[in-house]
Amino acid sequence: MDEMRNARGEWRRGWRVVAASAVGVGTGAGLYQYMSSLFVEPLEAAFGWDRGEIGSAAALGLLGALAAPLVGRIADGYGVRRVATLCILIVASTHVALSMMTGPIWQFMAGIAVIGVAAPGCTGLVYSRAVNGWFDHDRGLALGVMSSGLSIATLLLSPFVAAMIAEHGVRGGYLALAAITALIGLPVVLLGVREPPPQIEPHPPLAAPADGLRAALGRPA
Repeated sequence: MDEMRNARGEWRRGWRVVAASAVGVGTGAGLYQYMSSLFVEPLEAAFGWDRGEIGSAAALGLLGALAAPLVGRIADGYGVRRVATLCILIVASTHVALSMMTGPIWQFMAGIAVIGVAAPGCTGLVYSRAVNGWFDHDRGLALGVMSSGLSIATLLLSPFVAAMIAEHGVRGGYLALAAITALIGLPVVLLGVREPPPQIEPHPPLAAPADGLRAALGRPA
């Protein structure tokens, strides 16, 4: 009964953090990774690149694995919301830059590399730090809800991005991703993601009467 009561208390205090983190995960860099297949044929048609070139450039997104330890350390020092906000802005700006590509493959490679480096800052790697701080008894469930944000966002937003690509080409697709990240993810993260409140330090144990008397008299035990 006490565990159930504690779990309910955690959700009352921390549900906003979980919801905002789920939105942050769902609208961050991972969204493009999940939707990248929508862009392959339009990139071929727009710039004449073949799938091998596109695939090689896309592999630069794996730079996030190298950046992850550094980003995690920065989040420890500066807080989740600051790091997530910065990385969201970097990802959204890079999507805008990708919408203005003129043809050279290096432009695509540079954009994917930047997104890869910034990606850990707007994925579960960073948001889980905030969620962990608010939850103890239901931590696994809270992290599961947070992680589901990317799959849900992909399911809901893929038709919109696909429609933008069909109507406006690659430019429209990248601008759609930028809008999703900046206009949905950014404000939700700013308003909802919070560091946990400082824990109340437990009171030191009361001294035994004899110990207290010895201390008052200045006598050794």
